[in-house]
Formats: sequence, structure tokens, C-alpha cells
Amino acid sequence: MSLFVGIEGPIAVGKTTLARKIERELGYHPMHEPVEENPYLELFYQDMARWGGIMQLHLLHHRYLDHLGARVRVAEGTSVVQDRTIFGDTVFAENLHEAGLMSDLEWGTYRLAWRAMDVHVVRPDVILFLDAPAEALMARVRTRNRPCERDMRLEYLAALRKRYVRLHVQMERQTDCLMLDWTDPECRVPDVLALLRGIEQHRPPFGRERVAARLPRD
Repeated sequence: MSLFVGIEGPIAVGKTTLARKIERELGYHPMHEPVEENPYLELFYQDMARWGGIMQLHLLHHRYLDHLGARVRVAEGTSVVQDRTIFGDTVFAENLHEAGLMSDLEWGTYRLAWRAMDVHVVRPDVILFLDAPAEALMARVRTRNRPCERDMRLEYLAALRKRYVRLHVQMERQTDCLMLDWTDPECRVPDVLALLRGIEQHRPPFGRERVAARLPRD
């Protein structure tokens, strides 16, 4: 059975690394986060208030197209792993708005776009939420040393982490979700691979079973 597996979690938690291992070990088609293709990223870290809103709209539309592409591949019999879903994008947008880095007008436009998309978005069959302390995330940010992340603050990572915990609670009502302590990733990867093998063999596509007509609501 083909599966659509999403991986979620804050910056530098290890989503892409896990997605690549699932790709190598299980043969899933990878859909990676468009970091290098994001034309706003460096501008955003230079002036978050100026570029945050338009960057999130750009990413939302990019992820929506990726999501539709994933659905097509799964329908054709190919399992897909995505290392941040369209649902994770809403975490970043909400965080920027509440921090005063996205205006109310921009936030309203973003929400309108998301509501229009959400009516058609089929949930992944499984979403793996990776979690690690904010201090560990900051250490990983420093280790990978991306120029656009040099000014990232611990408080920003901590706020994102809390929002991902809330997203996990929301998504549990919509599809199969699992929260994983990713402080020591190498200890957990074999468990994740075994879990996915078991789902492929023994369980129905839970996310697609829960799909129903969803009307936009405030």
C-alpha cells in the first residue's frame, strides 16, 4: 500500500535527514522543503517585518502545489515522504503574526488563502512530529551554519516548538500522528522505519479515510 508520510517539527530538528533515510531505506519519493528555492529567505532574516507576510504566502502556495503532487504520486502507487507539510507552514505564519512581524492585513490575506486551500487538502496518512529542546535546536542551527540563520534567537525556536506541540494536538483529530523525542535521532530512526513498514503491510490509509467535505470557517 502506498502512503503519504509527512514529517513536522521546528527548525533544525532533523526533518530532512529523516526523510532522506526513509527515501533510501524504504524507497519513498522525497519532497523536500524548498529552502534553496525560497527567494525570500535571506531577505526575511534581514527584515522579518518587511518580508514575513509575502514569504509565508509564497511558501503556502508552493506547499499546496507540492501537496497536490504528493496526492497524485500516492494515487499512482508511489509512497511519498515530505519534510514539512502545508500544515507546518501555518505554524510559522501564526508565530510571525503574534510576534508582530506580520500585519493584521497580511495575516487576514494568509488565512483567506489557507481556507480556500484547506477545503481540498487531503491529510497525509501519517504525520511524524519530531521534537527536541530549544537548546538542542539552537546547537544544530549553529552546526549547520547557514548564513541566513546566523541571527536566529533561542526564543524564536522555543516559540516554534510550542506551536508544533499545539499543531500535533489538532492534527491527531484528523489523521494518524506520532510525537517523537528527537533529541537523539539515531536511536529512533530504526523504530520509525519499522513503524512505516508495519503500516504499509497491515493498516488502511487512515488519513484518506477521514477526508470529508470541509467548509471554510473563521
